Amino acid sequence: MKIQVTSRHAELPEALRNYAAERLSAIERLGDEYPSAEIVLDQGREGLTCEILLRPRRGDPILARETSHDHRAGVDAAVAKIETQVTRAKERRDDTRRTRA
Repeated sequence: MKIQVTSRHAELPEALRNYAAERLSAIERLGDEYPSAEIVLDQGREGLTCEILLRPRRGDPILARETSHDHRAGVDAAVAKIETQVTRAKERRDDTRRTRA
């Protein structure tokens, strides 16, 4: 999976960018239907907003957004949301395949 990490409104540490990419790369264990992803880290008044856009080979992209004052906690929460959505999408596909068979 190709993961692009960008930041807005502040230069964030390289360690945080690497952490976000590492956490998101764990999605690959759920399947290889997602060739690319974008992570946008935005430092604002409310804290760090982590926005993840996961692009599947087919279908609509999956988006998750989380804001937190703890940078790593925000990344973890956004990745958890993406994992939940990917799991649900995979279950729906599996159910559709079973009903067609």
